[in-house]
Amino acid sequence: MIFRRLFLGNFGIFRGYTELDLALQQDHPQRNIILIGGMNGRGKTTLLEAILTALYGRYSPAVKHSGLTYSEYLRKYTNQAGGNTRASVQLSFSVGEGKTQQDLSIQRSWDCGMARLGEKVQVWVDGVIDHHLSQNWYLFMEEILPAGVAGLFFFDGEKVSSIAEDLGGQYTRRAIDSLLGIDIIDRLVRDLTRIVTRNKKRLRSTALLEDTAGLETQRDKLLTDLVQRRTQYEGMVKQVAVLRLKLAEAEELFLKEGGTLGDAAEQLNELREALATRFVEAKARLLGLAAGPMPLNLVRPLLEKVRIQAEKEAESEVARHRNEYLKELSAKITKRLNGASSGVLQEVQEILWSEQESLAPKLGIDTTFHLSPMGAQQLSSLLNRSLESEVDVAKKFIDELSHLKEEMSKVDLLLSMEPDQEQVASRLADVKRVAYELRSAEDELEELGLEIETLQRELQVVESNLRRSIERILQQENEEDAVKRVIQYALTTIDTMSRFRKRLVDNKARELAECVMECFLSLTNKECLVGGLRLDPETYSLTMFRTDGDELLTSQLSTGERQMLAVSLLWGLGKGSGKRIPVVIDTPLARLDSSHRHNYVKHYLPHASHQVIVLSTDEEIVGKHLEMLKGSIASEYLLTFDEEHQVTRIVKGYFAGESDDR
Repeated sequence: MIFRRLFLGNFGIFRGYTELDLALQQDHPQRNIILIGGMNGRGKTTLLEAILTALYGRYSPAVKHSGLTYSEYLRKYTNQAGGNTRASVQLSFSVGEGKTQQDLSIQRSWDCGMARLGEKVQVWVDGVIDHHLSQNWYLFMEEILPAGVAGLFFFDGEKVSSIAEDLGGQYTRRAIDSLLGIDIIDRLVRDLTRIVTRNKKRLRSTALLEDTAGLETQRDKLLTDLVQRRTQYEGMVKQVAVLRLKLAEAEELFLKEGGTLGDAAEQLNELREALATRFVEAKARLLGLAAGPMPLNLVRPLLEKVRIQAEKEAESEVARHRNEYLKELSAKITKRLNGASSGVLQEVQEILWSEQESLAPKLGIDTTFHLSPMGAQQLSSLLNRSLESEVDVAKKFIDELSHLKEEMSKVDLLLSMEPDQEQVASRLADVKRVAYELRSAEDELEELGLEIETLQRELQVVESNLRRSIERILQQENEEDAVKRVIQYALTTIDTMSRFRKRLVDNKARELAECVMECFLSLTNKECLVGGLRLDPETYSLTMFRTDGDELLTSQLSTGERQMLAVSLLWGLGKGSGKRIPVVIDTPLARLDSSHRHNYVKHYLPHASHQVIVLSTDEEIVGKHLEMLKGSIASEYLLTFDEEHQVTRIVKGYFAGESDDR
């Protein structure tokens, strides 16, 4: 899928008819980023919601999270300036590749002036309106990109963590299964089960049929109980995650108030000493570089000029020596040929004069530097040497010193705090209370897990008995061979597909975990901390492990690392699906600290998808981050606000008047 154009008609803050060109340059496939800048309140989020509204309508995640009904949502986004009541959104995009590519355009329009707001949906395929697709657009989108996983590709950077945490929801799990192609197996099994049920009724063994009906009732009850327990389990998983986060926050507040957990104070002192040692070592390495030839980079152009002048002076010196020699040689020859004929003497003198004249241009060069041959050789050797690498190393040392200084300041602040004993006691009470709640919740979670395992085993036994009952029916009845073969083959296929589904899901979960791990390491460089990831094949919940194999709780990660983990989940699931879907990111660097912004901009944004639409404020993709993306940007736009007419307009260019001349 590639977005081509977005059309807004009186949608949100965009008044009148607004068009946004999102097409990429085919001759520059590496330029895959559409960069749209705008101050807060200028319509960046409106563009994201316009895309979601066009694709999903009432099923848009934006509508779900707004808490409004779909009619209220459309009224909210209708620009009613000047008494207007009509609005629309239209998105044009391409799907498929090569000869199978199709150009589609979906338009949704409505009139909020009507007592009952009605939405009109129209779809064009290759420029021709398709009435069938217009009526069944939701089914079409569920095949391309289900609404339940739209948040993996179109999301707000400020809410990325909540999007990743919602992966365990039942609806989202089904959507991910659809994205990965696993739902095809589930549909096949359901269809085969209906075939078995339909053909089973054609058999006449009453007693066995009654037994089978009883087993089916028992199976249905177990399935209902299992769904209920899994729902409770999912809720408890979220509660445990929240409590772990609260416990981490309570412990952090306890430490900030001056409290100590075990040997925390001693650990802080050890950490301070280690940081100080690293600071001294880094500073020494930086001073070592400064003591070498690296500072000469500042005057490298002047040194180049010195080398050129020194070479000319050397040539001039050689020319002077040759000229002196020619003068002495001329005097000796004149003296020796004093008795010779005048013609021979004149011819020899002309030859010598010609040589002297060829040296004349080099004799007029003024000597400035008086470099010795050894000095000239040292200068040339210095300039032939690449000093830029040493500059890069120096920059790394400077960054390291800045980071270490900041870390030492934090540790010093903790060590210098005068603890308020009452406040410390209050914080400690909070830690104990949350820890107790967490233990209780974990115990309940474990109990629910055991109940689910028990129900699954009982369900396996009932389903096994049900299959045997049907097999006995097949043995005792004299129905047509065709009916028996259908049921036998269907049961065999169900069993085979069930085993195949489990292996497929396990493989997909393992591949996705590896993909998420690769993405996380590229964003954080935490190979020394995180040794592996595991994605639960049933719930898609994530478990992290240290390099020593112990479990690493997400609450033990810093806020920035948790944000990077959430981005890695979305990135990994998007890549693992194998689908070419554009990525739209609103406020991409929200809640990211400076230590993670560099990796996010360098490693994620250019590789998030084949088409990436970035909606940035003037404090995000600017300066060095903008320079890092220059080679990947296809188009730049700026959302400007017309104060007089109270409307946002889209113009070419970016912040600080930079124009898009590509």
